[in-house]
Amino acid sequence: MENSEPGARSGRRLDKTGLRSRGTREQSTRKARGVACSNCRARKVSILSLSADCVRNAAILLTQKRYDETPPMSQVTAMARRLEEAERTIAELRQSGAAPSGSADRQHRKDSEAMPPPPPRTGALGIPPGNDSVLPPSHVGLSTTGSSMHAPRHVFRSNRTAESGDTELSVDAHGKILYYGPTSAVHDPPVPEPADTSDSSALSARAEVRSSLAAHAKEAATWEDFALRSASTSTGIPLQLMARLLHMHWTWISPMFMWVYRPAFIRDMTMGGPYYSELLLTIMCGHAAKYHDKHYAEPLITRAKSLLGAAIQQPSSIPTVQALLQLSARSIAHGTISQAWIYSGIAFRMASDLGLQHGGENIKGLKPVDLEIRRRLYWSCYFWDKATSLYTGRLPAVTEIDESTLDLLDDYSDSEPWCPNYGSLSLTRPIHGQYPSMNGYSVSGFVNSCRLAIIINDIIVQLYSRRSRLITEEALGDIESRLLLWREQSPVHLKYEPDNLPPISPPPHIISQNILYFTTTILAHRPFWSSPTHYQTCIDAASSIEKLVLLLESTFGLENITYLMGYCIYTGASAVLEEAKSGQGMEHPTLKTFLRALNTGKGNCPCLERSLHIIIKGLSRPPQPSTVHEAPVPEVAAAAMTLDYQSIMASRLFRFVVGPEKKEYTMHSAAVSKLSRSLDRLINGEMREAREGCVTWGEMDEQTFLRFCQYAYKGDYISPLPVRVATDPPAPVPKKDESLAANPFGGTPRPNNTAFTGFPNKNAWDTPTPPKKSKSEEMWDTYTCRRFLDARTAGSAYTARGETHDWTEVLLCHARLVVFADYHGITALEKLAMHKLHWTLKDTFCVCPQRIGDLVALTKYVYEETGRQGGKRYGLRDLVVEYLVCKVEVLMKSAAFKELIKEYGEFAQDLAVYMVKRLD
Repeated sequence: MENSEPGARSGRRLDKTGLRSRGTREQSTRKARGVACSNCRARKVSILSLSADCVRNAAILLTQKRYDETPPMSQVTAMARRLEEAERTIAELRQSGAAPSGSADRQHRKDSEAMPPPPPRTGALGIPPGNDSVLPPSHVGLSTTGSSMHAPRHVFRSNRTAESGDTELSVDAHGKILYYGPTSAVHDPPVPEPADTSDSSALSARAEVRSSLAAHAKEAATWEDFALRSASTSTGIPLQLMARLLHMHWTWISPMFMWVYRPAFIRDMTMGGPYYSELLLTIMCGHAAKYHDKHYAEPLITRAKSLLGAAIQQPSSIPTVQALLQLSARSIAHGTISQAWIYSGIAFRMASDLGLQHGGENIKGLKPVDLEIRRRLYWSCYFWDKATSLYTGRLPAVTEIDESTLDLLDDYSDSEPWCPNYGSLSLTRPIHGQYPSMNGYSVSGFVNSCRLAIIINDIIVQLYSRRSRLITEEALGDIESRLLLWREQSPVHLKYEPDNLPPISPPPHIISQNILYFTTTILAHRPFWSSPTHYQTCIDAASSIEKLVLLLESTFGLENITYLMGYCIYTGASAVLEEAKSGQGMEHPTLKTFLRALNTGKGNCPCLERSLHIIIKGLSRPPQPSTVHEAPVPEVAAAAMTLDYQSIMASRLFRFVVGPEKKEYTMHSAAVSKLSRSLDRLINGEMREAREGCVTWGEMDEQTFLRFCQYAYKGDYISPLPVRVATDPPAPVPKKDESLAANPFGGTPRPNNTAFTGFPNKNAWDTPTPPKKSKSEEMWDTYTCRRFLDARTAGSAYTARGETHDWTEVLLCHARLVVFADYHGITALEKLAMHKLHWTLKDTFCVCPQRIGDLVALTKYVYEETGRQGGKRYGLRDLVVEYLVCKVEVLMKSAAFKELIKEYGEFAQDLAVYMVKRLD
């Protein structure tokens, strides 16, 4: 028993020793992985003491290398870089419209092999997902940021060729075009045919198509007379009337939106082909009747609506789409916006049903004429959609685009002369035959307008959509740069600069495109016009619109402006409305032009009447709070408001001892040092003031220093109010002329119920020009147009109060700040003070005998505190002297002003120089 018991104990020890020795050997050869399955790790049990199932699970994990840890940042960065390169490659391929080359594929495979694969991740329940469910690298990268929900989600798609849309179009056995997407249950994709992608063959094919289309257009022109006679017989519309109305359509309506392709329409009018219908002809004539005789319009449109009821019951067709678009245009011009929106919506759905958005050159079964029609009509839908969206303030409905299809191949009509007259009917102010021969440029103009419409779409979606609440400077900068690029790349024959206009207007559709560009500029900057720079951009664009409208009026009048022109004019009026409310009201020259245009154009375009009433109603409202300011806020103020206030408030305090009474003020050093290099050296340099943290400005006016403090922190300063010196009651306000209220635009209003029979004044072109302005008037105009800042020209919080108020301190406060800013090199403050002084003199100060002393005090200070401005264009002395010369008739009656001339010789010399300039 004793011997066996030790043996048994010895055997147990041997077992334990064996286990230990075996464990030691395993630990010496096994790599430490520290891996456990989810259940075991939850129980915090070592994997070496687990059951066989647990060990088997761990082996699977080790084999498949699936981890729950977050991948290292280096790997995330590498994957993000790889994703960025892939996206850049995709963008380049889309732009080039070609499949990846062999070298690109090889490089992509090489990069893929060099890049380590991302580690797979387990699912939420610890179950490893399949390979097809692994998230793309973009999601891994997004998980490391705090704004992942706002980041774009990248979706991997199977490779599709650039012309994949063409595979969604097919032609059935009956010649009907079918359009179904790849998810459709009735989509039978056609067998792709090998295409010759060489550049030489593509160029030769395009040249052949272009030649074919030009020959087709010439051939259709020879059939036009026969086609009109045939259509007149079948429809019952008198031949002469139809000929006139169609000429009006091709001349005044078609060039802007290019709804109907004329060669195919004329050809099929003769032969009864698919691109002609009685509905389309009737609507074209009814829409054009407003240019000839409005009595014909209503019967024709009524007849067209009855034909439309049957047409929409038939399968979608191109003539029905064209007819609906023109019905929409006529409805919106007459103010029936709901009908216009519905008509256009049906047209867009029909266009999509026909697959017009796919206009590639490789669509089987379509001839070049068919492709040209489809491309033109789809871009007509796109452009018209943006026009209606602007007017109604609704989101666009047509958004799918392929800019490569804007390359219209039939530009034959560009070289055709544009003739506004037809027979004895003249639609121009020049007498018959005096309008010079000009090319229409309808195709190039339409293409250029469509490119502008793409930018308009982005403006609506990014800046005005309720869904897009975050409007960034980057979005505006992108739109602004694209607008400038569009303007630069516009053909020379389509671009008209407002400051260099010809005496006779080009065709209205070309002027409309230029007006639309400046309107688009206003729309892009209007959401930001609380900023002075953006506000001034809107004002400048409105001024450009006015010049173009005046050119149009001088040649064609304003009776026949389109609804799109009217919208642009309304937008320009809305831009200058605040400026007019703060100053001249209806007498504001730019606003007056816009109101006259809307009032004249509402006869043929009744929808403009509501726009006119909105502007007039807006004049009666008080200015917006942001515009009621005693002087404009400059562009530097916007920059000052974006200063790093945290660093300013954390900077050391600096003491200023100001004025003869040595009052001490404290400011943050960073707020002062950022204003100029001179002040930076004073605050942070090696001078004694910088070391002591104190500077003494003993001769500085205390109020001037306080305004300097305001500017340092806020980027602007507040001027004092004029001091009342008399209690005379204000002059009675004259009663409003009732006749002026009924017709605020002057002249005899044209009755809206009269038929249009041409322009009322046939000899308006021979009307004598107004008398030339005198030199004194020209000098005042030049003075008022001075610009010291690209700033918002808001009105003053106080109006001119004449002899009852003393303006001396108001004028001197600006002059003192100019001198102070010039001495310390604060250029922005100097411009601001000059701007405010200029604004006060020209718009709020009233020259009268009682207030000449205010001007004398200002002049004395200026000549005592400043030297000659060294050739500066807008020096302080020049600003004051030029104003005095403009008002010299009143000033020369004052003894104080004469004494000023005797006392200050330099002032007398400067006065004489400017007096010579105003001599007639």
